[in-house]
Amino acid sequence: MQDFVPYHVGFQHVSRETILAQHQTTVTTELLTNGRDQVVLIAGGTYFFCQKSSNNEIRRRTYSQHKHRHLVMLMIITASRYPYFTEQVLILWDGYIISSLWPFFTDSLNKDAVILKHCILNNEQQVLSWLRDNDVLALDCGFRDTVRTLNRLDLQVAMPGCLHNKKQLPADEVNRTRFVTKNRWVIESGSYQIRMAKSYIIEHIRQSRTNEEEMEFRVELCNEHEDLVRARFQSRHSNNKKHIATVQFDNHKQQSIDACYTVIFIEIPEMPKSTLSTVT
Repeated sequence: MQDFVPYHVGFQHVSRETILAQHQTTVTTELLTNGRDQVVLIAGGTYFFCQKSSNNEIRRRTYSQHKHRHLVMLMIITASRYPYFTEQVLILWDGYIISSLWPFFTDSLNKDAVILKHCILNNEQQVLSWLRDNDVLALDCGFRDTVRTLNRLDLQVAMPGCLHNKKQLPADEVNRTRFVTKNRWVIESGSYQIRMAKSYIIEHIRQSRTNEEEMEFRVELCNEHEDLVRARFQSRHSNNKKHIATVQFDNHKQQSIDACYTVIFIEIPEMPKSTLSTVT
């Protein structure tokens, strides 16, 4: 956890320049900002189910009246785009997760607006140092109680329009609402896939019958090149295939893996040899 999480989650693991260059779409910039230097962040609350605690207070505060189960809440802050890749469980265009702020109880004292306001005012993960004036937060109507607080901090808020005892929204406000929902779908998709990851693994990946003590994963080092490692492992789909994966890495870079390739070896049984007696 100490070697992986700080380099992949949290505001300290990625710079504003990287977000603007690689993780913010042109559509988001054109619809929600006034200039090229404004970062658009999407915040949303989600939850994870947890076991029932033996502590009465914790058991009461983690019980959700809506889901009728025990769970904890977290606040996810994402960018508007993430490159499509197939080496992870999430294989869709979704929000690049910049930070995850949690856990929070799920009782009536902790709503989405309260959690976000708490994180901003307490400068969780130095978020105020990372943000700049006129940066945009795309939120849903559940965060409407935080608008004044964010505006006082010189942050802009993009939020769908609320009726407020009106029968219909004006045309311009409806269009602005479409601008927000166009860009907020990524966090809904990402949160859904995170919650479904465990069930996906249980359904598609069978547990190994090998004894845990015999499950050794050997990593080979190269004497001539210190930045190369190699590992051999059995194919999950075929018993006569083995893979040799070689990885080149650099621990001083933000993305530590520079290159990798995999070689597949197929074990072919020997052909039967004919002797002189069998031929004659």
